[in-house]
Amino acid sequence: DCSNQGGCNSGSVTGTGAGSVTGTGAGSVTGTGAGSVTGTGAGSVTGTGAGSVTGTGAGSVTGTGAGSVTGTGAGSVTGTGAGSVTGTGAGSVTGTGAGSVTGTGAGSVTGTGTNGTNK
Repeated sequence: DCSNQGGCNSGSVTGTGAGSVTGTGAGSVTGTGAGSVTGTGAGSVTGTGAGSVTGTGAGSVTGTGAGSVTGTGAGSVTGTGAGSVTGTGAGSVTGTGAGSVTGTGAGSVTGTGTNGTNK
């Protein structure tokens, strides 16, 4: 439901302290203290203190203190203190203090304090 988040298919969707922030075909999707932040075909997807941050076909996907950070076909996927960080076809996948860091077909996969894999 994007009714009170700036609308779907818009240039930018921003939620602060929101339950969920969703952008479809949006230029940027940003959530701060949000339960979930999701961007599909978005330029950038950013979640801070979010439960989950997901970007599909996004330029960059960033999650800080997030439960999970997932980027598919993304330029960079970054998770700090996250439960899991996953990048598929991504330029770089970085996880710090994360439970798992996985990169498939990625240029670089970096995990600090993790069980990291580069498939």
